[in-house]
Amino acid sequence: MTGCDRRPPVMQSGADIYCDTQCITRELERRFPEPTLFPDGCKGLASATAMWTDRAFFQSSVNLIFGSLADKVPREFIADREKLRGAKFDIAAMTAAIPQMRDQFRANVQWIEAQLGDGRNWMCGEHVSLCDINAHMNVWYARGSLAGLDDLLAEFPATRAWEARMRS
Repeated sequence: MTGCDRRPPVMQSGADIYCDTQCITRELERRFPEPTLFPDGCKGLASATAMWTDRAFFQSSVNLIFGSLADKVPREFIADREKLRGAKFDIAAMTAAIPQMRDQFRANVQWIEAQLGDGRNWMCGEHVSLCDINAHMNVWYARGSLAGLDDLLAEFPATRAWEARMRS
């Protein structure tokens, strides 16, 4: 594959390669409009949640996860990330920042909890939407990497129930 900037996710369909979440989303919605990724009129909100989850929420997730994994992160992976980013991928700094990153992760989960706090099943209404997918990506990533995620989510019952629905 050439011409891609190595930024996951990547979607290929025939000779077409899509290397950006927003491009992939638009193409999936064009090809498969039913069921829509934007039920209940949430297209604008889905775009906004993508900005939040791909940046602020993802950054706290990455730092918490890699700081927690510390010496388990392969040196080759660190070198690859440093080459890709053009900056140090500092596991020691991430480890030192675990308390702050845990608090930031929790603050992001609190936004999910607030949205689900009225008893709804999905963030934007009666149907799962791209808003749910965007937000769940970070919880899913943490679920696969942090042994203590259940403890971290203990105070968020609506989010825990939502996460279970997202996994099913």
